[in-house]
Amino acid sequence: MADTTAGTSPVKKTVGARRVLALAKENAGLIVGVALLVVFGAVALFAGVFAPYPADTTVGDLFGAPSAEHWLGLDDGGQDVFSQLLYGTQQSMLIGLAAALVSGVVGMVVGVTAGYFGGWVEGVLMRITDYVIVIPFIPLAIVVATIHGASLSATILIIGMLLWANTARVVRAPVLSLRHRLFVARARGMGAGHGRVLVRHILPQVLPLIISSSVLAIATAIFADTAMSFLGLGIPGGSSWGQMIDIAFRRGATTQGAWWAIVPPGLCVGVVVLACSLVGRHVERVLNPRLAVSYMNPGDFTVGPTPEPKPVATTGKHEADDAVLRVRDLDVVFSLPAGEEFHALHSVDLDIRRGRKLGIVGESGSGKTTLLMSLLGLSAPNATVSGRIELGGEDMLAGGAEGFRKHLWRDIAWIPQGAMNAFNPVRTMEWQLVEAVRRAGPVSSAEAKQRAGDLFERVGIPRSRLKRYPHEFSGGMKQRAAIAMALAARPTILLADEATTALDAMVQAQILELLESLAEEMGLTIVFVTHDLGLVGDFCDEAAVVYQGRIVEMGSVVDLYHRPQNDYTRELFNAAAWSRGADGSTAQDTDQDTAQGTAPEAEKAVQ
Repeated sequence: MADTTAGTSPVKKTVGARRVLALAKENAGLIVGVALLVVFGAVALFAGVFAPYPADTTVGDLFGAPSAEHWLGLDDGGQDVFSQLLYGTQQSMLIGLAAALVSGVVGMVVGVTAGYFGGWVEGVLMRITDYVIVIPFIPLAIVVATIHGASLSATILIIGMLLWANTARVVRAPVLSLRHRLFVARARGMGAGHGRVLVRHILPQVLPLIISSSVLAIATAIFADTAMSFLGLGIPGGSSWGQMIDIAFRRGATTQGAWWAIVPPGLCVGVVVLACSLVGRHVERVLNPRLAVSYMNPGDFTVGPTPEPKPVATTGKHEADDAVLRVRDLDVVFSLPAGEEFHALHSVDLDIRRGRKLGIVGESGSGKTTLLMSLLGLSAPNATVSGRIELGGEDMLAGGAEGFRKHLWRDIAWIPQGAMNAFNPVRTMEWQLVEAVRRAGPVSSAEAKQRAGDLFERVGIPRSRLKRYPHEFSGGMKQRAAIAMALAARPTILLADEATTALDAMVQAQILELLESLAEEMGLTIVFVTHDLGLVGDFCDEAAVVYQGRIVEMGSVVDLYHRPQNDYTRELFNAAAWSRGADGSTAQDTDQDTAQGTAPEAEKAVQ
């Protein structure tokens, strides 16, 4: 592999109108919602400035039709409907915002307290929450308003105190998990009290949920006030949108055909509800970008241009004619939310030879997993993948989703990174293995279960464990089960992404021994992604070094470990001086072996 060096940062910034358009497209709903709320907020603040006539001033005939002088006509008292609508915005928006604030604060306190302290505190608070949720909201608000009387403060408190329950339940759920996280335990171990832990560590994590729930509560509060006003429980002397509708109905607007006295306030309620829904739907994702995840489906990414086929390349002393999987000019570019582009892989050429074990090594973020996911056709939807990925002479990338789907698990199987969490926690291991077996072709239920048991026994797990759930397995057993699932459809290529991560040395050795025996027995071609250079030296026949999205060097393990040609490769091995060489010697011994000629070169690379 030709020696290549890293270029500049792979992140390309898109500026000017293109970046603005990208941001607008990504958050169009949020922008529209915020713009509408800003307009209504400005109207509420400056209603006296915008209104052409003072409130409660008769300026014409009863139920006068819309005209150039009175855009929305006149109401039953000859008052300008447009002016009444602007003044009504003040009261309706005030009730919505204040009630949402009350419900947000109460819901936050109840949810965080219940989730953090648990026990009887959680039991009491959540039973109260359940009762509030079960009782019908509008009838209860009417009863309370009838008992206590209608006023601005009473209306706000009534609505706010009846809306907090949903926020409490939404907030409690993540707090139940957060209280057991290591960063919380560390803070407690450093002497932080409950108050500091809640304010500094728990609350920032759930704040996006609280904001999102509170924005949605604004719409609910305005709608509730409108309903109460329409039923005659509005604020005496007030002028909210609900009261405008109530007065128009009670004083014959429908019989007079004066639609202009009813439709405008109704439209305002609908538009505000829509705006709050748009903002509430998007604000949580904007404040917490980790929520903007996508599911991996074959071919969901964008396929870039297909290059012309290259002549068959060579890898060290071996010709690539026996390559079972061939990669040419593979480029992967991710489109980021801010209109930027991240070039993750650059013109990658790779030949994976039949029956061999290839190790892919490199530092974190170098592009190893991105390369592996590209081979599976599981790149993220925001990725543009171009090049050629040939299996048996067929370019899977050119075939799109179907090109990958018909080969996944049948020809190419995958052990994912973090395989210990790769199982469905509510399904038995038998159910999940049977599903994988049936992926290979139509078989009866009995045959699939027999095959699942055979797979378990082949990887060293008793058949009797099939009826167990994933949480009943140790880490090593889950890893073996993941291997069994990957082999369910009898693939020819096995891609393993950090398959021994988080396992102790003894279990790691057992997993490698298992993979070795499976490779010999089934004729598997294995691609092994790892940070462990010693593991690659012991297990693999060939290795490829990845740096900043490029394969900077590739060859046999013996050549790569003892005669590296690339400066980065030498630095990588020098940094991992504890790793073992292909002959079982340590890197320290290799560096001292001047007969191989590597020590002086490594020293120069570091210097």
